[in-house]
Amino acid sequence: MTQRILNHFRTQPILFPLVVCALFLSGCGGMRYRADYNSFNAAYADSSNRQMLLNLARLDQHDPTYFLQFGQISVQYQLSSTLNGVVSNNIPSQATSHIPIVTEMGTIGAGASTTPSFTFIPVSDDKVAQELLLPVPPDVIYTLFQQGAPVDQLLRLMVERFEIQLPNGTMMTYSNTPGQCDVRSYATFLKICAIAREFQLDGHLKLQGTEQFVPLADGWSSKDQPAAKDLLDAQDKGFIYQKQSDGTWKLGKNELMPSFVLDGESDETFERLKKNPVYSEGISLQNIRALLSGAGFSVQGKLVQDQTSGSHLVLRSFLNILAAAAQEQTNFDVAVRHSAMMSHIPESELRPILQLKWDGTSAKLLPPLISLDYQGQSYQVTDEDTGKVDESASWNRDVFRLLTELGTQVSIDISKFPLPTTLQVLQ
Repeated sequence: MTQRILNHFRTQPILFPLVVCALFLSGCGGMRYRADYNSFNAAYADSSNRQMLLNLARLDQHDPTYFLQFGQISVQYQLSSTLNGVVSNNIPSQATSHIPIVTEMGTIGAGASTTPSFTFIPVSDDKVAQELLLPVPPDVIYTLFQQGAPVDQLLRLMVERFEIQLPNGTMMTYSNTPGQCDVRSYATFLKICAIAREFQLDGHLKLQGTEQFVPLADGWSSKDQPAAKDLLDAQDKGFIYQKQSDGTWKLGKNELMPSFVLDGESDETFERLKKNPVYSEGISLQNIRALLSGAGFSVQGKLVQDQTSGSHLVLRSFLNILAAAAQEQTNFDVAVRHSAMMSHIPESELRPILQLKWDGTSAKLLPPLISLDYQGQSYQVTDEDTGKVDESASWNRDVFRLLTELGTQVSIDISKFPLPTTLQVLQ
């Protein structure tokens, strides 16, 4: 009996690897989940970047854009594992040494299957057209500025033009369209962007937001007080009823109206910029300081603006933002680099808002975030390897990131699209 007990325990180290294998198989589900999560995440990021760059390449060559909205990604897992072990301890009747013969048999089995499904929605709808063609809402630039985005990048990317009221009452317009407007006007636009960025770096440029009631329809009002049902229905749709001074009621919504202003401690920055010939020449620095110290620049996102006086920025639509970013590189070289105005633009703005085409004459480039060929032209999102860690070292990648953030903030609600096209891939 004692010998059989000892023999029994001698078999335990032999079964131990089988037990370990069983435990390993029981954890395959978590490992598979983590691997698939990383793979899908990387594939989604690469596809999103590629679609953005592809549309920029299309716009650079004046081709139409196409958007494919990514919908739900679902994955079904089926994992199985089996473990069987048989141990026998026999002493043959004719054995003279009475040494037991111990035999063990074990089988291990495992199986796994994954069934992912992806939903792609072609973005082609009248509601989508409104989202893409109407000016970007002012609260978008407000949000990005509050997050710390460089104001010169925001202005050059999102603003179509400055409409500035000078102290003498004269209205001046400075366009952000190189190659399509007067070079002097565009150079002044870039100088204003550079001045604003200097004030932002020193912490003196602020973006204050005030809510303003905007009627849904001009000239419409009701003498009767809205019923409770009308108030709730309006609230569900994002509107409110507001009582006017004459006792009537108007239907509309409160919109955020941001304005760029300076705090009261910007004298040091102003004196520093005056010592730089590029900033001190002309009256741009003095005018911008006076405007920002007063009412400031309001941000206009509506097609029709009630305000007839004051300085404001006119925002672009999302499609115009993409087109400007895609085409400015060529237009910038034509309008600025081959004109006498180049010496009147601050060095920080002497580059297109986004450079996607590299001719090989540049210094060493960083590994591209994404690259592709379109119609025989190579496009890539990268920057020159300057060995520095400053704003210029990541200018193009930062602007591309801004574009992707704008794409998400001006994104389309996929729940409005019926009968999405679903592609199912089996493995």
